[in-house]
This record gives sequence, C-alpha cells and structure tokens, in this order.
Amino acid sequence: MNVLVIGAGATGQIFARHLQDGGAQISFLVRERHRDFFTEAVENGLPLYHLNKGPHPAPYFLKNFSVHYSTESLANTEWDQVWFCVPSNALVPQWISDIAAVTGHASLILLSPEGKRRLEIEDQYQDRVLNGYITFIAWQAPLEGEVIDGPQGVAYWFPYITKVPLRGPKKRLKAIVQILRKGKMPVTKDSGKSNGGTPQLISSILMPLVVGLECADWSFQQFSRGKWVKIVSEAAFEAFQVTSKKREPFFKFLFWMAINPFTLSLGLRLSPMLMPFHFEKYMKFHFMKIRKQTKWILKGMLEDAGPKGIDTPNLQTLNERLT
Repeated sequence: MNVLVIGAGATGQIFARHLQDGGAQISFLVRERHRDFFTEAVENGLPLYHLNKGPHPAPYFLKNFSVHYSTESLANTEWDQVWFCVPSNALVPQWISDIAAVTGHASLILLSPEGKRRLEIEDQYQDRVLNGYITFIAWQAPLEGEVIDGPQGVAYWFPYITKVPLRGPKKRLKAIVQILRKGKMPVTKDSGKSNGGTPQLISSILMPLVVGLECADWSFQQFSRGKWVKIVSEAAFEAFQVTSKKREPFFKFLFWMAINPFTLSLGLRLSPMLMPFHFEKYMKFHFMKIRKQTKWILKGMLEDAGPKGIDTPNLQTLNERLT
C-alpha cells in the first residue's frame, strides 16, 4: 500500500510512523527548500519520542521512506491514501484538487479542526474525501528546559482514552482504520452526527482558549485569575452555538457546565498533573507556530454567526486581540 503524507512536520511524521507500522510504504511531499534536510533524514531517519512509553523514551527512528518535492512527480506512482498533514488555512480547495488529479483514486484524508467546512473541493473528488481530527499532542523536542534522550526530533503523546476520529465513505474508512489500528494508533470511526461533529465541538472550546492564553502571556495562573477566563468561557459558548447542530437547552446546559469559568480554571490547573511534559510551554510553542490557523478558524466562526443571527461579542473581542 502506497501512502503519501503531505507535510512532514510533527503531525505528518506521527501518522507516517503508525501507517508504516501498519504495513504502508510511506512517501512525503515537502517544499523544495527542505531538500537538504530530507536528503540527510532519508539516510539517518527522523527521531520520534513516544511519551506513552514513558517520560524519557529512547528515540524511534522513522526510516525507509521516500520524498517528493513537486506535485508533478506524484503522477508516476499509484497511490492508495493521501494524508494532508498541514494547517487548515493551507487547505486551499484548488490545491487539494490538483493533488487529487495526480493521485488516481487514492483516498484523501483531511485533518482540519473545522471538519469539511469551507473545503469546497471539486465534485468529482468528493467521494474520495475523509475527514479526521488530531487528538494527540506533538511538538518539536526539546521544549525550553526539556530533556530528551537523543537528538532533536518530534515528541508526542496520546491522551488517555482519546482516539483519533475519522469519518467518510465506509469502504475507504474501513481500510484506513484497519491499517492505523494495526500500526497501534488509537483511532475510531466518527459518525459526525452529534453536536455538529467532533472537530467543530472541540474547536469551539480550543480556539477561544488559545487566544485567551495568549492574552494572558501564556500563563495558566494569570489566565485563571484575570478577566480572560470569563471572556473565553462565554466566547466558547458563542462558538458552540455557531458550530453545533443541536441547540436544545439540555445540550447548551451540558456544554456550559463543561466550559464555565470555574470548570475551565480547574481544568487548566489539573491538566499539567496528568501530562508527562510541560503543558504550559507546549501551548505557547505550538499555538504561536500555527497562529495563522487560529485566526482563520476564528474568522470562519464569526462569518457563520451572522447568517444564523447569533451574537458573538466575546468572540469578536478575542478576534480583535489576535489581529
């Protein structure tokens, strides 16, 4: 099975590792400017640190992969799967269609925090598309002050009891879930029927939280004790109403119980105790790196709120601070 992974950052490397462990032949598509790095990486491997195996695991070296530097070169191979492991603001419909055109009948897996919203791919490729959401945590290690047992690489951790949700055409979905489970990645089939789908539900909490933490200088303590925790909890509720398909009072109540200021503060205080890495430093490092994606998603939420007649004063406040 030939699998193309577009983007070889932390997310791309992790999916590549578990797909390869499941039996796939892996190729990356990266920008030409990274050629020197990957020429060396093909020979020496890409170091990965799987923190579910312990707080200081030895590196696993991802090897036996090939690298492409142009879309045109993809036409010479028969592909089975194409994984788009890039920020969602980079998922331009025309670019996806260009990739689809040169990869035959391969399944196209899009990992966008917003699911399939605003990804208006050409009709002839729609039956090839599957959507997923990244539930693991990954970063370029070491973070500031972090100690790793080996060279610089990608560290990652699958939170307890969480699984990567995927949904799409049944036959294609079955093949993808099968190979990932064989490669020991926690994955599940997501119907996308509840509350607008897993990606939208998580994004409605995560995106306001990320902006609020940036406003609080990435300090969990400063965030919880200042004004931003209240603004973020109300902004998350606004985002939930924009993205959710179910707006009955019961579901609104459950969501508010999960993101009210007290619960949000308590969750941030407890979360570092449950994670085998410095969560506060990770949040700053990761979300400053993909800040454009956060801005793109917030903008989309505000655009969707207008036609639905939903007031979003707190989302507007966060959006203005982000820009």
